[in-house]
Amino acid sequence: MSNGEVISKDDGKTMIDAYQNNYPSNKKAYLYDATLIQSILDQEDVTGLRIYNGERSNGDTCVILVGTNNDGDDLTDGVIVERGKPCPNVCPNNSFFN
Repeated sequence: MSNGEVISKDDGKTMIDAYQNNYPSNKKAYLYDATLIQSILDQEDVTGLRIYNGERSNGDTCVILVGTNNDGDDLTDGVIVERGKPCPNVCPNNSFFN
């Protein structure tokens, strides 16, 4: 069973627009360095990536990234990533999705 699938740019745009219209005060996106994502994926037994919604102590929303194994279990003793740059404030200058 696959966990996720490739979608078209237009489908992505439709879903992003719907979310932003329904939740205009929420963050649009988060930017993470590829090296951080790769550090999760390079760990032993990692076969997937889970993204959790979270809230920082100051009330700001965030996402937490953690590797998963073949059974879909979170590998919480490994690399866990947060502190992505949110949009707004760090938004692309020219994006089909923005």
